[in-house]
Formats: sequence, structure tokens, C-alpha cells
Amino acid sequence: MATRRILIRAGRPPHDTTSNEGAVAWGPWGHFAGNAGNMVFSDSVYETLNVPGAEITCDAYAPERYDLTQRDADEVNERYDVYAIPLANAFRNDYAEGPLVRLTSFIEKLRIPVVVVGVGGQGAIGKGAAGLSPRAQENVRRFVAAVLERSHSIGLRGESTRGMLAELGFSEPDVDVIGCPSLYRMGRDFAVERRVERITADSPLAVNLESKLPIAADFYRANEAAYSDLVSVFQTLYGAELLLWGTEMPRAFTAGTPTSISHPAYREGRIRFFTNPRSWRDFLADRDFSFGTRIHGNITALTAGTPAFVLTTDLRTQELVDYHGIPHARFDETVRSGRYLAADLYERADYADFNARMPGNWDHYHAFLESNGLAHIHEEGNAHPEYATRLADAAATPGIVPVSAAHTPEIATRLSWLWQGRAADRDRPTGGYRPEFPLDRTDAQSLRQQLDRVTGQLAEQRAANAELEARLDARLAELEAFKSYLNRPVGARVRSAIARRLPGGRG
Repeated sequence: MATRRILIRAGRPPHDTTSNEGAVAWGPWGHFAGNAGNMVFSDSVYETLNVPGAEITCDAYAPERYDLTQRDADEVNERYDVYAIPLANAFRNDYAEGPLVRLTSFIEKLRIPVVVVGVGGQGAIGKGAAGLSPRAQENVRRFVAAVLERSHSIGLRGESTRGMLAELGFSEPDVDVIGCPSLYRMGRDFAVERRVERITADSPLAVNLESKLPIAADFYRANEAAYSDLVSVFQTLYGAELLLWGTEMPRAFTAGTPTSISHPAYREGRIRFFTNPRSWRDFLADRDFSFGTRIHGNITALTAGTPAFVLTTDLRTQELVDYHGIPHARFDETVRSGRYLAADLYERADYADFNARMPGNWDHYHAFLESNGLAHIHEEGNAHPEYATRLADAAATPGIVPVSAAHTPEIATRLSWLWQGRAADRDRPTGGYRPEFPLDRTDAQSLRQQLDRVTGQLAEQRAANAELEARLDARLAELEAFKSYLNRPVGARVRSAIARRLPGGRG
């Protein structure tokens, strides 16, 4: 089979074993672009497209972070056969007025096929394109047009986004609702079933909240008080930094939820963050139930075989649960009802619709890939067990826990990251030792001072050399003028007179 060179929108490949510290520190928003949910669907697309002979490279989100040039695009045109772009809720004002513009500009420079494998909108349910600013609407229209010039169709997360694009002038067959790719990694006949008859006070539970909505405080406090083994799973970079370094989350996140090191959940080690979806699934596989407002926190639970319930807050989550038949309810309505404990949600969770929809959704998703020229591992002859083995053998980076719950190896890893070796220690700007003696050579600051002194000395020497050169040039000019004078007729007589007075001369 001919090699298929694929560039994919992702921060890193599924088999990556980067440390938690490195994953969080990379770039401005970590290698998960600020939200761990991005890894869930990009990993799924990577694994699905990784047929034997394929060479897949992650773009590290560079096209949406930088203003790439035509020369950059030409390099991509030369090195790759296709650009696959799994996207999240990109049709929202903040993204559409910044990163999406850069990504669109880059796509317009490409000659290779460009396939968007899932994209959605965000905003109030029912508002459609009116939820976007006029500028964002135009940017979305430009992006979709650029993609459709290079692909058969564009893959959408749900019907709300289809309606949004219809208002902006795009319709079938150019748009195709495919849902979220992350739900297809488990196979066509994958199904979710209840594990326990009911939720009890000591049931192992996972809640994904990390919300900025005021009503989240009552919701969280009630569930925390009711269940002794309730673990919060964070998804944003702020949550990762809280667990790794004790940096309190911004005030915009709801007070009363675990957003600081003083919260009981932090002190008791009941918070997690995962920079690797495999360890995330492994953790959730041991929970009886997952619930909350984070769509990919609950999708990850479902793909681990764990029952989940989504509390929707906007069209971003609503269209996905509708398309896939995931058990759900409106967050605000649920809180107002007063029946929002995990046990209440578990009683409402029915997976018959989800299980019934899976085969048809799975078939439709893979037909979308095929119609856009993307080979996948579920086609006959394209299975890739070697990569599956490699992935299984790669060490999945464990989840991040609060320092209060970390074991010795985890603490040692964080200390090693902080230390970074003696060379880094010598140049620390905060808290480092700086001798006053100017001739000290033990730290980088002294070395810089020494370099400055040497640079100054060289500058002085250059100035002195320039002055000497100017004096030599002036003297040479005087000699050249005198030589010219001697070669003139008057000068010749003077020369003759001088010669007669020299020893041995005539006169």
C-alpha cells in the first residue's frame, strides 16, 4: 500500500509519553490546547486514520497559533497528502475572531485536500448564527468555503451547527453531521450498560464540573456531602495548574467548587487531571458513574464502559447528546428541580437510545471518511494491529493528583521538573543567590557581567583602532600629496637641488 502522509490537527500522538509537567508547560495552553477534551477526539481520529503505511504528523496547533506564510504552506503541500482537522466548538466568537482566521488563511494557501472531521458551534440553544457576531459569521463563512474547495464535505458535530451553517449559506451535500469521532473508537457494536443497581453513599463516582455557572456551587456541595468517594475530574489548563503547582483557579470559576488548595477535595486528594486519554479512561473504568457538565469528561467515561449523564448548558453539548442519544438533562432545570444528586441522575439514565444509535452513527462516520478520500483501519485490509500493540505497550502518563495525595514517585517527578539541573538553578531570576563581588564566576548573572565587560573592552579597542587608522590614513594622504608635488616641474628642480647637496652629488 502506498504511504499516506497525513498532517493532523493535534498536540501530540496517542502513543506520546510526555510527562504531565511537560504537557502542561508546552506552548501557551499545554499540548491539549487548554482543554483535555481536545485530546479525546484527536486521538480517536489519529488511531482511525493510522492504516498500515500511513505517516501521521501532528500540527501542534501551529496554523491557528501563528500567521504562517506561503512558504510554510508550500512545505506542507510538498510533505503531506492530506490535512485532517478534528475541531471542537470552533464556531464561537472568541475563536472565530482569532485562531480560526489564521487557520483559514493557512488553508487558503494549501493545494492538498483538507478534511474537517467534526466541528461545532457554541452559544445559547436555539439562537443559531445569531449567536455569532457579524465578524465571526463572516469568518466562519470564509473558513467553510476554504475547506469545501478542498474536500467533498465538512463534518459537523450536530444539527444545531447544520442549522447555523444553513443560515450562512451552506447546505447538503456540503455539510454532513457525524457527531463526535471519539465515540467511534470502541467499535460498531459498542454498548453501555448499568454496572450497579443503584448509587449509594460510598459508590465510586466521577463528577466533571469545573464550571463558571453560579448554580454549580449548590450542585457540587450537595453531591460532595452525599458521597464519600466523589472525585472531580478537571479538564482545563487552570485545573491542571492547580493540581501540579497549587495555583488557585481564576475567580471566574464558581466559588464553593474545588478551585483552591484550601478546599477539602484538594486536601483529601479527590481531584484528578489527565494529560493522556488512556489513563483517563482507565481511571473512569473503575468508577460506577460519571456525571456533570463536561461533554468529553462524560464521553470518555462512556468509551470506558462507565455509565454517564450529561448536564447540558448550551448548544455545544446539547447537539452532541441529541445526536448520540446520551442520557442528559438541562443543567439549570435540573438544579431548579432539586433532584440533582448522582443517585437521581443515575435513575434517569437510560442507554437504550445510545446503544441503538451507535451502529448507524458508526457506519455514517466511516462513510464520511471514505467520501473524503480518507482510508481508515475499519476498511477491509486496513487493520493495523502493530500500532494497536505499540499503543498498548506505551506507558500512559498517569493522572495528576494534588500534592497532598501524591506518592513519592510523583512528588520526585515534580521536584525534578522544578529543579531542571544545576545550570537552570544558577540562572533562576527569583530567590537565587547573587554574590556582590564583581569578579565572581559562579552564576549566569556574573557571566553576563563578564561578557558585558569584555564587550565593552572590545568596543574601546575598536574605537582606538579606528582613531589610529584615521591618523595613518591622514599621514598617507600627506605623503601621497608630497609625492605628487615632487613629480611636478617645480618639484623636479627642488629634487635636483636636494640631490646636489647629498654626499656624492654634483655641485
